[in-house]
Amino acid sequence: MKYYIPIIIFVLFNYSKAFTKQLYLETTATGTYVTFKSIKMNNGTKIIHYENDMAWTDNFGNYGSGFCYGSFISKNDVYTKFDLYCENKNQNGDVLWSFYTRPNTEYDAGTGEAFYIDGNGDYLNLIGTKCIFSTKYFEKKIFSKTKCKISNKQKEFLSKMSK
Repeated sequence: MKYYIPIIIFVLFNYSKAFTKQLYLETTATGTYVTFKSIKMNNGTKIIHYENDMAWTDNFGNYGSGFCYGSFISKNDVYTKFDLYCENKNQNGDVLWSFYTRPNTEYDAGTGEAFYIDGNGDYLNLIGTKCIFSTKYFEKKIFSKTKCKISNKQKEFLSKMSK
């Protein structure tokens, strides 16, 4: 009998985990710098105005293009302010606007928060969603991944977009 109790606990724990499993939207993007203009001050502070051009896919089979504009402030190759606004269009012409921020991270890579701030079509259902993103730079190329917790309703909308 004493062997059954750990087995029962193990089964119940895994059974409950299956019902509390979170749903995620994962987006992978690659792109390149379009413009990258900066002012470097004598004290090591750098003000950067930035524009990029991206292509993206998500884990629901959607894909599209996007571009971003941003202003950054860095000191000694560490961002003290990172504000980036992006517009992404999917294969159906629906548009999602987002805001990315990642303060106090290294210049060539980092993680931060993303927020879906506006959209049309089925993307209206994502407004207000908060996500985590990571970005890595190589030469003039950008590699980015975003992961967001979503609801069952949001999953349904994202799934039907790709069909």
